[in-house]
Amino acid sequence: MPVICVQLFLIMKKILLASALFFVGFKGFSQQMTADYYLGVGERYLSKRMNDSAIYWWKYVIQNFPTKNKECSRSMFRIASAYERDSVGKAIRWYEKILADPKVNDMDFGMDILEPFANYRHNACLRLGAMNAKRRDYAEAIYWIRQAYTPYRYITYVGTAYEARMTSVATAMSDYYKQLGQKDSAVYTIVHKILDTDIKPHLPEYDPSKDNKTDLYGKFSISAGKIIEETYSKTAFKFELNKALKKLKVKKSKDNKWLIATFKLYKITYTIPLSDLTLKKPQVIERFKASPLFAELDK
Repeated sequence: MPVICVQLFLIMKKILLASALFFVGFKGFSQQMTADYYLGVGERYLSKRMNDSAIYWWKYVIQNFPTKNKECSRSMFRIASAYERDSVGKAIRWYEKILADPKVNDMDFGMDILEPFANYRHNACLRLGAMNAKRRDYAEAIYWIRQAYTPYRYITYVGTAYEARMTSVATAMSDYYKQLGQKDSAVYTIVHKILDTDIKPHLPEYDPSKDNKTDLYGKFSISAGKIIEETYSKTAFKFELNKALKKLKVKKSKDNKWLIATFKLYKITYTIPLSDLTLKKPQVIERFKASPLFAELDK
């Protein structure tokens, strides 16, 4: 009997020792966990639609790794996105935190394979615009989407990505104006973007070698044609546009970096920067008329 007790004691001792070693090892391992690890934990919970658990771990990152700016910024954006599903008020507050936090770096590595930079503030403004539009507060939606133009412009070195993003932004803003009954502004927003296609004045980091030749303006011009027909008729708009272009003015910017073309159409002033300082008024007009907009107006 004593022999059996001794054997049991030795077995239990081994089990307790193994458990202690495991605990010490796990504790040491857990202390080495990085902010990026906990960020990933949140992502895994989100993929299982366990929003509250995902938000818990992202908040854990912010609270326990305050010097890890990249992980904290990404956690803030993830929290805001997660709250959009069932708590719009909280989502808005977290997006506004992103805009107010000086440690947020918009040039962090992008959150999507198609985005080289994170663009936290730009994306926050777009989300604030979309959420306010869902609440039918279109004036507030327009305010926020304007912030996505400036001061929180879209940062990328890929011209095609920039144009794709800004045509999307212009489409959204045009729709918000339309919902407010401001059809002149709705038309202006789309037409201005179709004519304003010179990327260099808007994108200092632009790298032409990264571009591909994707036609972004064919479908965009069809959308423009529809709202123009609803508001003025294509024939009337083309007549007024041609009249306006005859009065177009061209001058250099104050810093002499760009050429600035301006004209007034339906009492709204169009201001369009161009990177080629050698262009004269007839060449600028010819350039505008070569846009797919004019082809759409002839349909």
